[in-house]
Amino acid sequence: VCCPFDRADVVGKYNYSYIEPSLNYLAGLSDEKFAQAEKMLSDLGIRAEAFNCFFGGAVRFFGDEPKEKLLAGISEYAKRAGERAARLGGELLVLGSGGARKYPAEVGREAATDRFCEVLRTCADAVSGYGIKIGIEPLNIKETNLVNSVSEAAAICRAMADSRIGITADFYHMYMADEAPETLAAFGDMIFHLHLARANEDRCMPIGEGDRRYLDRCIDSAAKAGYDGRMSLEGNFGGDFAATVGKMSVLLGLTE
Repeated sequence: VCCPFDRADVVGKYNYSYIEPSLNYLAGLSDEKFAQAEKMLSDLGIRAEAFNCFFGGAVRFFGDEPKEKLLAGISEYAKRAGERAARLGGELLVLGSGGARKYPAEVGREAATDRFCEVLRTCADAVSGYGIKIGIEPLNIKETNLVNSVSEAAAICRAMADSRIGITADFYHMYMADEAPETLAAFGDMIFHLHLARANEDRCMPIGEGDRRYLDRCIDSAAKAGYDGRMSLEGNFGGDFAATVGKMSVLLGLTE
């Protein structure tokens, strides 16, 4: 479940196996606060196997900063964050960060894609020593103008041919891009991670009666793609996080 550390107890209560918190938040914790988070997860018996929100809102890949300085800063940040993530059980970092990768018109898509690939490689180099991989998350056009579909992410993965870099397919963003869940079948070997929400702009969890078909399509499409890894709930949990997480645990067969 994608949530902050202080909701890990609720996640554990409903038999989920891990939480997916913010990497940027993790990196910004003081040593004392990090030690507290580490102890809490250990006491609860829950791992933080994946992390989202890779970069903070101030990071930009296409600013005035020289490329060498940008990549050096990213490498230093990723190493620090990756080391902490690994200590909490981290195995995958989701690289969405739509604001960071949004490029101005004068840069052009080809040059923007090249820079994005350099950032991906830099991040992978920084964290691979911890056994951590990077999952590119396609985001809808309202959030960024670079890599808006699973197909585009797959093209980058093919071009890079780096086993440390794959795709985090988010069913909400696929819905917004008019990509059917069944699209995943063509990219099974590249899928590292999945995010689940219902097929609606509100990005709520698929707990309604009318959401069941889409939920089944998402799960079936992942299976047909040969994917048997993680799937995180990411989105709007409404006013009662515990109740929503509880209902989803029943739908997913985690609890009765």
